[in-house]
Amino acid sequence: GGGPAGLLAAHALLDRYPEAQVLLVERRSDWRDGAEQYAGRQYSIGLGARGRNALQKFGLWEACRARGVASDAFILHVSDKRAFNIRQNAGDTEPSCLINRGALCAALLEALLERYGASGRLEVRFGVALDEVDVEASVVRLGGKEERYDLLVGADGVRSRVRAAVMAVGGAACEMRELPGGLKVVHSPMPAGLQADAVHAFGGRSPPGAKGDAAKAEGKFGIFSIPAPGGRACTLLSWEDDSAPADLLSAESPAELSRLVAERFPTFGPLSDEAAAAVLAQEPTRAAVVQCDQYSFTGSETGSAVVLLGDAAHSTGGTLGQGANSALQDVVALDRALTAHSAGSGALTEAARAYSARQAPEGAALLELLELRPAGPISGVAFGLDAAYRAIGPKINSEITPGVQAQLTQTLRPYTQIVAQNEWLLKLIRWEAKGKKGGDRGGEKPAGVV
Repeated sequence: GGGPAGLLAAHALLDRYPEAQVLLVERRSDWRDGAEQYAGRQYSIGLGARGRNALQKFGLWEACRARGVASDAFILHVSDKRAFNIRQNAGDTEPSCLINRGALCAALLEALLERYGASGRLEVRFGVALDEVDVEASVVRLGGKEERYDLLVGADGVRSRVRAAVMAVGGAACEMRELPGGLKVVHSPMPAGLQADAVHAFGGRSPPGAKGDAAKAEGKFGIFSIPAPGGRACTLLSWEDDSAPADLLSAESPAELSRLVAERFPTFGPLSDEAAAAVLAQEPTRAAVVQCDQYSFTGSETGSAVVLLGDAAHSTGGTLGQGANSALQDVVALDRALTAHSAGSGALTEAARAYSARQAPEGAALLELLELRPAGPISGVAFGLDAAYRAIGPKINSEITPGVQAQLTQTLRPYTQIVAQNEWLLKLIRWEAKGKKGGDRGGEKPAGVV
């Protein structure tokens, strides 16, 4: 996979092993094509402390940061007249870098080719998908051709073929489930009335004037808008299955779609004809949660190893803003494991096991954090009091940790430690949710939040 994790893994392996031959395979087109960067569902992501730390380790941060927008504001629009910046800045921290995923991949690819393109040790194939993976024989088939490997890095996303091959031989127990709802991506100028360097979130809204059963029948959708260079924005229109916006999904013309957006969100305003036409042409995207108990497979006949990175191993469906950040940290963890296990005939398999032992608990903890939202009035009060304490407390006593989102985006604190700190609140939420319809709340998303 030639996404952020796969590209950074290629950097790490070529840096570490002077004799390594690396083949990078990506089913999409070349990321350096600007049209590919903004095609269809290509969306923007936020690189916080974790992503920055990983890119700095390999000397790639500045090149990537130059393609994005620095932002330390997250504005929640509760109505057309009321909006609040809810980002809590944890001390003296750098702003997040908001960057189009395709642009991030292009920056990593350009640096990779500049460093190793003429070395004879790197081959990159675009527009190629895996035909078959045989992890026991250490073989992949690409376009009818066999390729043998010592290390197979599965960074091929939520619907990973590498993960499926590992599962097929009992190498890992994994679960993938789609999250309810859908989304479409809009690439357009940032509306003039919105702060240009801030993320803007608008909760789900029904058509103006619709109430009760009428509002339920019409459905609702929300907006999540992320700034992009040049005064532009990547905006997600999202909805839940049980309140899907019938008018949005049945719109037949750019003018009709633009009107629907402007009616529900006057502060955001209408879409351009070009942006609305692109949205109409898209099929809705559904996010998914992935969880695996193992991130490596070392049971081959040849002594080779397989590792899973990023969404192939763990995915929260984008709800915590940690997808790319946690994936890039997987590469850091893999590099450390390869450093610690660098000698002997079984070094590669030992490193793969050590990587899995380190990162699998982190991925499981990140998924636990999906549950960290109120299940009812009791946990709602506790959640609010804890949020207030962690918003005010650090200003009085630096030893008080900030809120969960600040820890996720602005620190390197392990996810397992964040879960441990909030275990009491998670227990309360689970207790209150128990017995209710949809009591397993880990797969839900609030409307308008992606």
